[in-house]
Amino acid sequence: MLYKYIVSNLFFFLSCFLFAQENFIIRGKITNNDAKPISFATIQLINTDTKKVISFSISNSQGNYSIKVNNQGNYILEISHVNYSKISETLQVNESYTTKDIILESKEKEIEEVVIISKAITAKEDTISYNLNSFTNGHEEKLKDILNKLPGIEVENGNIKVNGKQVDKLLVDGKDFFGNNHKIATENLNAQMIKSVEILNNYKSSQIAKNIEGGNQTALNVGIKKEYKNKITGEASLLSAYESKYNAQLNLFKFTNNLSISFIGNANNTGQESFTIDDYLKLNSDVRNDLMNSELSSFKEMDNFLPNFLLSDNNVIKKENQMGSINLSYLPSEKIKITGFTLLNNTRQREKILSERTFLNSNFHSIDNNNSKGNFLFNQTHVKIDFEINKNNSLNYSVSIEPTKDHTDREISQESYEKILFNENMKNRNMKFGQQISYLSKIAKNKLITFNIYQESNSSKGDFFLLSSHSLYDFNINNLVQNSTKKDREWGVIGKYSQNIGEIVVRNSMGYLWKQNFFKNSIIENNIRNHISFHTDYSFIKPAILKNKNFLQFLLDFELRNYNLKLNKHSSNSLFFLPQAKIKLEFKQTHTLALFYKREVDYISADKLNSYEILLNYSSIYKESFIKERKEIINNTIGLEYLFLNLFDGNFLSANVNYSRKANSPISNSSLNSQYTILNYISSSDQDIWNTFINFEKKLKFIKYKLKINVNYNFIKSSTFTNFQEIPMNTNRVNGDVSFQTYNKKSIVNYDFGSKFSYLNTDYKNQDISLKNSQIIPFVNLYFNFGESLKFSLKNSYEFYKSGSISRDKYNLGLKVIYRKEHTPWKFWIEGYDILNISGSEIVETSTDDNILQKEIYHKLPGYAGIGISYSL
Repeated sequence: MLYKYIVSNLFFFLSCFLFAQENFIIRGKITNNDAKPISFATIQLINTDTKKVISFSISNSQGNYSIKVNNQGNYILEISHVNYSKISETLQVNESYTTKDIILESKEKEIEEVVIISKAITAKEDTISYNLNSFTNGHEEKLKDILNKLPGIEVENGNIKVNGKQVDKLLVDGKDFFGNNHKIATENLNAQMIKSVEILNNYKSSQIAKNIEGGNQTALNVGIKKEYKNKITGEASLLSAYESKYNAQLNLFKFTNNLSISFIGNANNTGQESFTIDDYLKLNSDVRNDLMNSELSSFKEMDNFLPNFLLSDNNVIKKENQMGSINLSYLPSEKIKITGFTLLNNTRQREKILSERTFLNSNFHSIDNNNSKGNFLFNQTHVKIDFEINKNNSLNYSVSIEPTKDHTDREISQESYEKILFNENMKNRNMKFGQQISYLSKIAKNKLITFNIYQESNSSKGDFFLLSSHSLYDFNINNLVQNSTKKDREWGVIGKYSQNIGEIVVRNSMGYLWKQNFFKNSIIENNIRNHISFHTDYSFIKPAILKNKNFLQFLLDFELRNYNLKLNKHSSNSLFFLPQAKIKLEFKQTHTLALFYKREVDYISADKLNSYEILLNYSSIYKESFIKERKEIINNTIGLEYLFLNLFDGNFLSANVNYSRKANSPISNSSLNSQYTILNYISSSDQDIWNTFINFEKKLKFIKYKLKINVNYNFIKSSTFTNFQEIPMNTNRVNGDVSFQTYNKKSIVNYDFGSKFSYLNTDYKNQDISLKNSQIIPFVNLYFNFGESLKFSLKNSYEFYKSGSISRDKYNLGLKVIYRKEHTPWKFWIEGYDILNISGSEIVETSTDDNILQKEIYHKLPGYAGIGISYSL
């Protein structure tokens, strides 16, 4: 190595000597990413006009270089080395001495991060970026069309999933976009606006916390093209179709560095939904999800209140939607960020169902004709303010308000031993309010403390009116009125200390939570009243140790939770040990294997502890609950996750297997009394649930073809109760799709074909009853591209439903011809959806509910055909 040292220094001093008489000197140090000096790097100074080399030098063993030039001005400084990537930079020389330090990237890294970008995907630190040109074919209209073509990403019912799991955050240019409502973004952001899509692993909204702890979320960031920024952009469109069908849309966006504001509005009767049931559940989630850097568990019993229009999907004969929403992200200064949104949705629909009902273990049989109409009004307004006090301290406040109204009117004609007519009228009003404040302080280079306070309240009121042509239940009257009120109040205080010790993070959380759960129910005619008040409060401590860097990563923590319970006048105390563990092997950022375990606990809601009757519907009534004591719901989950993503070509494999056992979940025991069902809440035995998800994608580059396979398998081992006798049952569900897709932008024709499928089988042990539902939907879609002005798509699918011995099938035909006049903002199109079923169609399903076997025929929303026009800003 001595000769290298002598030669490098000889070159260094020789270059200095040769140019000793010049006036301008450029000097600096050349290093790699690890700050190690690079010797024998060649430095050339090039004339910007003639492109000729006018001076050169070589770095010495310390990486230092010096090069001289006669005249001031602009030059090209080019540095190269056999083991590193060449770099060229424009340099202005106007002083006697100019210092320019250079960092060179290794060629190995260039192959992984630079060449790959031009091919398909690049991975850098916690970010996976997609080259959209490698996966799209130009027929994409909305963001969802792009996302569905990217490996590892899928949009299911409007919700974005990465590797089979829903993303925690959706960002547009790094800013929050309509909270967790993915559907608004995926259905309304135009494809031509999208510049990039990134998956942000180990994401955390607070950079102060991330620098010490790392992140624990997955976010998806959508980049907007430069030409759509710093001005108002958007689109107004109108579709008019056969038999008074319409779809009117207005989208307006303004994206700037300091202000981003979006308006999205839609009115239609074609069945286009503003958001799904998953979106509603996420929008209706707790404000405590906004708590910064909190380890508070979010496991809760699912609320009984779910709007009917979300459950029915488009199995209706008529549906009208009106939605208006505004999203805002404003940075008045470098230290303050204000984000928020408001969303108002109104849905009206009519439903028609023919139901054949058979009670298990009984000869009772009926055919019910259900005709209903409903109206659902929902609003959520959410505002969040982030204040960065200084580089070590930050404050966050958020507030959310959610008023809801749901009204359903149903007429039922039941044919059993005799014909009976029913009329149901249900009105529900719900108001939810929450707020939280979080404070983070970096008390040392590697130490962080966090304080959180939150408050939440949820109040719902319901009125149920029931009228019948015969006596109802055992009340000997033909009409009943029921009023119910449910209130939940909760507040909590949480503190957390975190410390980074090299690659290891140790932390400890502790806090106190108080909850009140109140339920009141009255059947007016019979003076039947339930009045249940329940209080829980608990303190907890939760130490943890984690490592989220390099090959072996892990998380180990446990929570000690001390519950104080008070039901009416009775009190008790419980102590729980809730461990959590995760071990992850990161072979590469895009090749990982992880094993995890988690134990969770919560208590059932007060409305399941009723002492007197509660009306459910025209054929079911809850009587005294047999859950006499407050029993905790225990859930244990263990799982395995695998991910492999080939950065060069986008080939992808993701698998997720998890098993959970849930104990003491409240379920219904049912028995038959005359012509109606009596239900009682009881605690279930253990419920075993297996979930398996596999996503595989393979690109055939030479023919620009992609094979995509998604498969989900669920197995549930549980029990149902009839006359207080346990009936074990096993449920197997398989669903997924297999497809082949082309993505050649230069081809006139692209196409995709394949099949979607689902299968459900429920076996009731000791009953010799098996329930089977299946659905197969093969499809072939063709996309014709005749230039930028004219595009044509043709979609074909055949749906086959089979439920028990009943089957239905239909052929779906859809088309869209788009003409875009060049150099103008106008677009015209002809569109048809399910055009062979404009008069409507039917599907059939078999299901069980409260031990009643039901065969149901749904009337689906008719297809449409019409013309559309749009204007783009």
